[in-house]
Amino acid sequence: MANHDDNHPQADEATPLRISLSMPPAFDGISGSFKDWLRRYEQCALAAGWSSQQQAERLGLYLKEPFLSGWDAYAKKVNYEEDKDTLLKIFDHVRPHQALKQFQELRWSKGQRPALYAAALQRHLRRYYTRENFPELAEDVKTKNIEQMVIDRLKSDLPPMVRFQLLLSESRTIQDACFMCESVLSLDGVNALGTSGLPQTGIAAAAVTSNHTDESATNESGDSIRERILRLEKKLDRLLELRGLRDGSTGTDQPEGDALGNVTSSSSSR
Repeated sequence: MANHDDNHPQADEATPLRISLSMPPAFDGISGSFKDWLRRYEQCALAAGWSSQQQAERLGLYLKEPFLSGWDAYAKKVNYEEDKDTLLKIFDHVRPHQALKQFQELRWSKGQRPALYAAALQRHLRRYYTRENFPELAEDVKTKNIEQMVIDRLKSDLPPMVRFQLLLSESRTIQDACFMCESVLSLDGVNALGTSGLPQTGIAAAAVTSNHTDESATNESGDSIRERILRLEKKLDRLLELRGLRDGSTGTDQPEGDALGNVTSSSSSR
């Protein structure tokens, strides 16, 4: 039998497995925050098996000016975590008040998974609840505040059908709230909803659940459906308002506006 060429190894020979891993694009300060970019860099570096020193040494390869010059001047290039803390103090321009503004301005978009929306809200709040900004705030209290504020945003931002079910569910954790939202959005047509419309099946479900509508949800004209939607949304907003007043009197589960006001006053009192 003829010998195989060296360039064509036999099938039973062991060959190393090579995994192609794409590192994030070089950071230029335009496409996002430095802190978010570093999270992606860390995940790729860990997946590639880089040590802390290798992450520190190679970080400059993925930075554009002027960030490259800052890394070269201030990073020790030995311990990644130390260099990360140093560079974040220089390059991360998201201050607590800016993070709070970003949290307030963030909006849910049609088709977006509630869990991803909640994660984005949490990210902004964690930047707001820093140790420097709230040194007296215990970690468990901070976590509870963040969870309640995110749940309140889910109640106010998602489609009416989801908001109503979320209000009835009395979810106490973000995970439970997101699971409830996903369950409702998984119904046919609900995920495509905005604040202007509900499918006929959604209206019927809301009518049965709330016991606040007397008309049948079947065989209705387009104008009649829109009128029912407006009435349902008004009733839902009223329930949310009453819920906020009730919780405000007991001192628990405050709505977003009160929570933000309390947080702001806590910050200014220092």
